[in-house]
Amino acid sequence: MSIRQVWMVTGAGRGLGRALALAALAEGHSVVATVRGEHTLPTHERLHVTHLDVRDRATAIAVVEAAVSELGRVDVLVNNAGYGLIGAIEEVAEGEARDLLDTDLLGPLWMSQAVLPVMRRQGSGHIVQISTVGAAGTMPTLGLYNAAKWGLEGWTEAMAAEVAEFGVRTTIV
Repeated sequence: MSIRQVWMVTGAGRGLGRALALAALAEGHSVVATVRGEHTLPTHERLHVTHLDVRDRATAIAVVEAAVSELGRVDVLVNNAGYGLIGAIEEVAEGEARDLLDTDLLGPLWMSQAVLPVMRRQGSGHIVQISTVGAAGTMPTLGLYNAAKWGLEGWTEAMAAEVAEFGVRTTIV
């Protein structure tokens, strides 16, 4: 029998995030599923759906604190929230660039910063960063998206070395 954990999955309203949240539930874990808008997640006694825009650092901290207050811990954080942007570098508007970087690069940073003190106190935890094959190379019209994911992988590798001694693992997917 596996140990039941508390998972927090960002961007859980659809796609990969939704699938990960449902898979964790199926394994018997409790899940805090963060969504930015409407969702079709089922009602479940171990599923806690909360609204979160990962670009908002203060709210990210508050969501983690609320989860710990209610469930006692966070064992796994899956930083899944994000989106792609297709367009030539010279055509990307300032607002589009800031929204993408705030979501795909800084959102996971804010969530990781929020959960790390909890995981250090627990002496364990796992932060999973959802990246892309584009972080290993580039493609025309995906430059800004690739840049965000390169940055995510860069600071995640540094963070992994910083938190390993506290029992916190990191994985880049």
